Amino acid sequence: MSESTFRAFLGLPLPESIRTTLAHCQVPFREAGVRASWVPPENFHLTLSFLGNISHDHVAALDEVLSVSLMTHDALHLQLGTLGAFPSAKRPAVVWTGIDVVHGDAVALHKEISDVVAGLGISVERRAIQPHVTLFRMRRGHGAGTVTRCLEAAAPPDSDAFWVDNVALW
Repeated sequence: MSESTFRAFLGLPLPESIRTTLAHCQVPFREAGVRASWVPPENFHLTLSFLGNISHDHVAALDEVLSVSLMTHDALHLQLGTLGAFPSAKRPAVVWTGIDVVHGDAVALHKEISDVVAGLGISVERRAIQPHVTLFRMRRGHGAGTVTRCLEAAAPPDSDAFWVDNVALW
């Protein structure tokens, strides 16, 4: 009997004011006619660990072990950074806003979560964390030059630093 699975990841939900600021970061690209898959503001988050396909049985186990292990971590004080793109501004596939850590240890939190997840038998990518929030994903061959020009003209988003103290399963 095959067990049903779903794609999941663990991430940090962002305050509404920050999600609103990030939505404003999309506007110049939209106005320039960039064709993309836009991330809706309610889905803006900072990914800590991509889990891939997991079973529903893993959800309760994740909740239990993470609630215990995360009690030792302080909240993170974060600030929106500059805009950028993966793999590069000249060949944008994903456009994002960087996240700067003002206070706290995002690397230690990422490692702790990865260790807990691996301990449950869920395979985890062991890439170094590169804190960012995805704004949109490009449609192949549609407007890379426009995106590059918008990125070159973009100023970092104007927002206050903010605290995040909750990890959520998405």
